[in-house]
Amino acid sequence: MRSVPYLNFQYSLEALAFYEKLGATITTVTKMSDPMFADMPDEERANSEFVMNASFTMFDQLIYCSDSWGNQPVDHAGSNLCFIFDQNNDEDIAQIELLFAKAEELGCEITMPLEAVEWSERFGMFRDPFGVTWLLSGE
Repeated sequence: MRSVPYLNFQYSLEALAFYEKLGATITTVTKMSDPMFADMPDEERANSEFVMNASFTMFDQLIYCSDSWGNQPVDHAGSNLCFIFDQNNDEDIAQIELLFAKAEELGCEITMPLEAVEWSERFGMFRDPFGVTWLLSGE
């Protein structure tokens, strides 16, 4: 058994495009136009670009997402994605530093610089344009 984060966005395709710039790999996108939804009422199938389900990976970790029903705005205040990395592994450190640099370059709000804190040699936080806070912590 495992736990997989599942995020809802007003428009998932925008979030997926942004996450791809951060280094994510998009693994699936299933839209309302998929034949499996042919039995849905016409008014619900009107938006063929509506994302019923999608998935992406970041550091080989799977994350699901979809559009909010009716493409309603979503408030991600308090939503966090936490990535724990081996602070003794040079490759892990390089990947985390690259992610943090890309986040800053792409205009994410840096809420805590990637630096030493009481509980970790490297810890940082940033908030993406969709309101999701990314926590990066070495252990």
